[in-house]
Amino acid sequence: MGVTVMMATHNAEVVTALRKRVVGLEDGRVVRDETGAAYHRED
Repeated sequence: MGVTVMMATHNAEVVTALRKRVVGLEDGRVVRDETGAAYHRED
């Protein structure tokens, strides 16, 4: 449809429910970019 929506959240439930593409940022840098991914932290 030609529409892009970008959402920034720390809510794991929202990320997992919408999981089209997940881009993880840390200190302003991209640390992950996955399609169809769920929220998870890599500590």
